[in-house]
Amino acid sequence: MSLIEFSDLQAGHSVKITGKFRDGAGFLAVEISLEPALKDSEIECPIQSVDRRRKVLRLCDQEILIADDLEMKDEEGAPLNAVALEAGDMIKLKGRHTPAAGFVPKRIKLRETREFNIEQVQGVIDKIDHERKIFWVNGIKILMSGKTVIELGETPEEAREAPTPYIPI
Repeated sequence: MSLIEFSDLQAGHSVKITGKFRDGAGFLAVEISLEPALKDSEIECPIQSVDRRRKVLRLCDQEILIADDLEMKDEEGAPLNAVALEAGDMIKLKGRHTPAAGFVPKRIKLRETREFNIEQVQGVIDKIDHERKIFWVNGIKILMSGKTVIELGETPEEAREAPTPYIPI
């Protein structure tokens, strides 16, 4: 494991963050891993609320629109109807984030909800505030503590390269 400093992180870097979301405060990172360019962004956390009338899930203080053609599966991989989702359910979303549209999922998979869930956010750093040591990924505010570990991912050579400029679509 090769540790790096917060000052090494830049907007445009791809990261995988493990931690815990705190309602109204942001996602508290336990571990941040700098990764090579990612194909999709991901959010894995419990649902805060479900608005069936508007077809919207709220998670990590973000409203996620559930499109009619969205691929949804249960824990075993069987098709899942959005009506089955409840607040507190652990889900994993794969998709894409843009500042204009927010997080737009391609797939949702229901995860087993346990007494202690490991939550993750994976994507590109949208913006960063080096002074306050906070940054945003998938529109989610990422906070750090004195115990947060920042490391290079599995392919350090690719991760160390200068970030690709973030260009909203």
